[in-house]
Amino acid sequence: LSESMSAAVWRVRVSIITAMRLVLTKVDPSVEAVLPTILNNATQILDIGHRDSKYHQVRGEVARVLFSIARIAETDDGVKNMMLSQQENFRKIARALATDTDPDTSQKSSQARDIFGKIYGF
Repeated sequence: LSESMSAAVWRVRVSIITAMRLVLTKVDPSVEAVLPTILNNATQILDIGHRDSKYHQVRGEVARVLFSIARIAETDDGVKNMMLSQQENFRKIARALATDTDPDTSQKSSQARDIFGKIYGF
């Protein structure tokens, strides 16, 4: 999926990011063998998506992914620990999107940033 992000049109990018959200919200933290690969790919996809300066829909979907995984990590210690290796990258992306011109993107990113800060410390 991450390889397709740079070549895809914006609707395909949104679909890839949505698929990544579904993977991240459904992955079982006990599947330790594939977690680094999943999280590295997720970080690459979210990083490419948040840098899309042309389409707010892409950035908005990144914000929704961050908010979804932050909310799950807030209540599930297994997910919290699973995200530990990439939490700084997720927080950096959330901080960048918190100042987005799209209000929904900005709001979701700010909420995700605050939740990550509460979970992992500032």
